[in-house]
Amino acid sequence: MSVSQPPSGAPPALAPADGGPQRSLLTVPLDPVERRAMLEADVASMYRSTAAVLAVPVVIVALGLGLLKWWLGLLVLVVGFGAVVGVLAWRRAGAVTAVLNAMGARRLREGEYPRYSNLIEGLGMSSGVAEPRLYVVDDPGANAATVAIGDESCVVVTSGLLDAADRIALEAVLAQQVAHLSGGDAEAATAAFAFRTTVGWRHGLDRLLPARREELCDLNALDFTRYPPGMISALELVSKLGPAVAAADPSVAHFWMAAPDEFQVNNAAQVSIARRLALLVEL
Repeated sequence: MSVSQPPSGAPPALAPADGGPQRSLLTVPLDPVERRAMLEADVASMYRSTAAVLAVPVVIVALGLGLLKWWLGLLVLVVGFGAVVGVLAWRRAGAVTAVLNAMGARRLREGEYPRYSNLIEGLGMSSGVAEPRLYVVDDPGANAATVAIGDESCVVVTSGLLDAADRIALEAVLAQQVAHLSGGDAEAATAAFAFRTTVGWRHGLDRLLPARREELCDLNALDFTRYPPGMISALELVSKLGPAVAAADPSVAHFWMAAPDEFQVNNAAQVSIARRLALLVEL
């Protein structure tokens, strides 16, 4: 199954805020392996640019002090660059926990929602993705998200969705989350969150998230389930119950599979449920 272009009459994807090349379904690989490689390069580039931003004041101070005593300038450079590396490592290491806290998520309890854990286990085996830790947000809304950095990955689902979804719809939702892991955009989203206060929140978000990534992951999820009506049913359920998550902070809006507010829809990474349904119906 492949899609070469978005549905007819669809508006063009938004351009990144930093003026970089526009990304759309035509330029972002549908293949998750190719997309992951592209996003890993983007994340590495953001790490470097963030380090450069943090290093600028260090270099300026070092040059000023170096005019007085060369060894003092060198000392500032060494200590300053070490501090920059430490800050980056600290922000990256704590990103997953910070996102989960901002979502109001808690760890899935033993024996709770057994269908949730059973489906994730099966999808992990069929996709080759390492099984993530499972979390729940106690909220009547219907939504799900994936958070990842390195070998650490988590899937988050609202209790409202877990209570209301049948097996087919829940499998589609979870397959979509696994697609976020296999495609690498869960890690890109987490990296954007980790460095949001360093180089600018909107800059990092637009730079790292592929345009209309939720559409891409809807399609990738079908590689695991082989059943488009399941994804259609899942999105219709999300639309019916509403994707709002009251406990979640707006700073994590871009993680959710369905936009909880206008912020996410206005970003190129996300599109409306109606548009995603239109694409699935065409398959």
